Amino acid sequence: MAERGARAKWFPSMFYEEHVESVRAGLKAFGYRYAMIKHDQDINEDGTAKKVHFHLVVMSDKREFQYTIAKRLGLDNRFVQAPLATKPNGAVRYLLHLDNPEKPEYKQVDLDTNLAPAELEEVLQKVTEQTEEDKNETLLEDIESLALNQIGYKAFLRTHPSFIYQANSLLKLVALAQSPMWNTCDTETGEILE
Repeated sequence: MAERGARAKWFPSMFYEEHVESVRAGLKAFGYRYAMIKHDQDINEDGTAKKVHFHLVVMSDKREFQYTIAKRLGLDNRFVQAPLATKPNGAVRYLLHLDNPEKPEYKQVDLDTNLAPAELEEVLQKVTEQTEEDKNETLLEDIESLALNQIGYKAFLRTHPSFIYQANSLLKLVALAQSPMWNTCDTETGEILE
């Protein structure tokens, strides 16, 4: 994907018709790359029509907080989600309901976007699975975002649920690294060296 910065993050958002003008103004004023669509055919479980709403995936080239994006788009914080920990493909595909056969499918021509055609095609491709290297890179970026308070613990653990178990091992490793035994311990096996 043609990201302009190594730290680029994609933020999903959902908002209503009364916000469209401020969102468009914010997207233009801050030069964000984005894909947006109006959902006017969605149905509630009881068969009634859902309130017309918009979905947006906005890309920031800078290390920005979720609330900064919301403020710049004239939205309440609750309308902008934490940055995606993975490639934006799933979020962009959701705009069209491509992977949700139970929902009405929207057409690509209905997308409002400033993504280059090649980039749009790339993010509309279904991602089958992340490589182990991609997963590790994402995890490290998200740990850094967590440390910088750019994402909260809840969003982090929702994205990386297995980290709950890994964190316990990490805490043990940190405790071991701080102990006087560290220099007399095999870092691979944890065995005491003579």
